Amino acid sequence: MKKLGLFFALLLAFSSLAQNNIEVQYLGNEPLNDALFLGKDVFASSYLVKDQVILIKRAESEKEFQNLSLGPITTVDAINPMQLSVFYKRFNTVLLLDKELVLIKTIALTERHPQLQPGYVSMSSQNRLWLWDELTNQLGLLAVQSLVYTSLTTPFPEPIKYRHSDVNYFYWISEENLLYYSDIYGKISKPYPLPAFEDIQIISPHKVIYRNDNQLYYLNLQTDVQQQLPIGEKSISGFFFNTQILSIFTDLEIKNYLITLP
Repeated sequence: MKKLGLFFALLLAFSSLAQNNIEVQYLGNEPLNDALFLGKDVFASSYLVKDQVILIKRAESEKEFQNLSLGPITTVDAINPMQLSVFYKRFNTVLLLDKELVLIKTIALTERHPQLQPGYVSMSSQNRLWLWDELTNQLGLLAVQSLVYTSLTTPFPEPIKYRHSDVNYFYWISEENLLYYSDIYGKISKPYPLPAFEDIQIISPHKVIYRNDNQLYYLNLQTDVQQQLPIGEKSISGFFFNTQILSIFTDLEIKNYLITLP
């Protein structure tokens, strides 16, 4: 997710630059109307936040949700569009919403676990939440129904500058620009060095898209193959990729592309 709760010094380390065989097709644009674009789900619905109101824009409808009593929204996780998680760090609270943005459950994280200082919360598998504790720099899982918290890792040795997750993996990038990930059993990967970036999205354990100097690049960490995405945008504020749709946004609009990665 982008600004709730982002590259080329190591370019020589990624010496196998492939020929550009990434196919791109322009799909159209959407107005932003001063909203913050968060991303799209597997059904191509757009998620936005405007004035602390969450918006879902679909082809046939628009839904919204707000809870101003909990303060500013920290993150919205729509990895599972049937059950969204919304994290409000000020009150250490997570709201679970259904696909129509109807409130399902309220979880006061530190009411049950006062020792925790949650810095990142998102959906994991088996109806659990990833929870990164910024006080201990440690990762755990919280069961949604029982609220049992299970610590997965020992404290990470380095400060974290970027976090991301999907249902199976929690990813983080250290201050040294090393990418790691942990599975749901707490098994941590080896470090993968990254080039410098201004913004990044981790697609899978070995694939990332990143932005540097107003250009987008695809990088396969297993093969060290890096390719510039053939997008002719002159101004990029951010981007989001999901299920072959690459959304590039500025302050005014979102431009969507169908893109096939190697």
